[in-house]
Amino acid sequence: MKYLFITTWYFFKAILAYYFGIKKNKQLFYAGQCLIQKLSFRLPDYAYKNKLIVLYEYRRTVILLWKSQSEKIAVTDGKLALYDGLEASLNSRCDYLNQCKGIQPQLLIGRDKLIFCENFIETLLSIFFITLVSIPVFIISLFTQNSVNLALLIKEIAENKNLLLLTDKSKIKTVHWFCIYEKDANIGAFILKRFGIEVVKHLSPVPVTAHNKVIIADKLAIENAYQDEEINFYTETVFFKSKEHYMPESANQYMHIYANNQQECSEKIIGYYSHAGWLRMNQQSHRAVFGRYETELELLNFLPDYLAKNNDVTLIIYPHPKEKRNSVLNDTISFYQDFFNGTNYELVLSDRKTTEEFHKINLAISTCSTVSFERICFGYKTVLYTNGLNDFPLPNTSLSNICTFSKEELFRKIDDSLKLTNNEYYQINNLRNYTFLNEM
Repeated sequence: MKYLFITTWYFFKAILAYYFGIKKNKQLFYAGQCLIQKLSFRLPDYAYKNKLIVLYEYRRTVILLWKSQSEKIAVTDGKLALYDGLEASLNSRCDYLNQCKGIQPQLLIGRDKLIFCENFIETLLSIFFITLVSIPVFIISLFTQNSVNLALLIKEIAENKNLLLLTDKSKIKTVHWFCIYEKDANIGAFILKRFGIEVVKHLSPVPVTAHNKVIIADKLAIENAYQDEEINFYTETVFFKSKEHYMPESANQYMHIYANNQQECSEKIIGYYSHAGWLRMNQQSHRAVFGRYETELELLNFLPDYLAKNNDVTLIIYPHPKEKRNSVLNDTISFYQDFFNGTNYELVLSDRKTTEEFHKINLAISTCSTVSFERICFGYKTVLYTNGLNDFPLPNTSLSNICTFSKEELFRKIDDSLKLTNNEYYQINNLRNYTFLNEM
């Protein structure tokens, strides 16, 4: 039970530091800010309209505690641990670490399996304690707009308690943390650091601005050069001692295609990487990356005009995985037909992987799709349309050289870029240090 008391103490200490503006310990203050203010992707959008969501999450947590007594993660001896959101992703993360740095973690922890108790007595005591904590949380939630964030505290405390238990009892020295975008990732790292455990946070290929303006860690695993520029900008809220460069996450699964030579497409083929903004808006999702879905719709309205003026150009549309689900597939087809009917375009609905087709298009266009940042790392021409996006791109960064903010600027950039080789494009736009491979 000591781990539950310790975890709860740090959670509420961070929350109080934030509410009362106490910045004596800045890491604790910003960890509390994330717990209360940061958007989470763990609950569906309708949860934000449910004033009783705290009670629902309390019930779910209690049921998980009761049912999972025999499903706990085994304690093991070792120096390295790997922590990610889903147990199903752990093996691929292991392969990634091994290929990047020759690292082999001994303890694998999936967040979706982290709610458990070691015995029946602990289950009863934990449920009793969680109940005590939930009562004031529920009362406060009735008078605040942050009821979802408060509801998740119940589950987060139970999960972080067992993360601490597993790493401490296993005598873990270092944790490689992948699911850093969730709102409790900073208080969780803060607690582990207090127990002398080194926390290495993997930033993923997307900009820090998207989800991680606040980071607490010992070491940052940087996955692209723009992140280097970002952490130099967010010095007030990014806390770390050292950094190390890694290849983009999942790149080990497809880098063999590009490792030996960089194939180029000289034809007038442009690719559009979707972030499914239209679908998220239809589903009333309010959790937009950079705060704006409309930017992607603006881009989609511009592209048919470009194709009409340049009928020798082919557009290949790579939908987001959300758009390829059976439940919305017909809507996806109709959506893009409405935009591009009568133009020279192809909608990729097969199992073709976008990351394995960088070389099949001359130029990629996107707003903020993750795959566009992976493409940039592998040295392929990319143009971003970023009008209205919050804090992106940062001014005077190399990435801002390939960002556009108007229809005219976008069209001009497409025209100029199609004429250039990848090497020329990266040199002109000062992006050579953005590439992961050195074969350019």
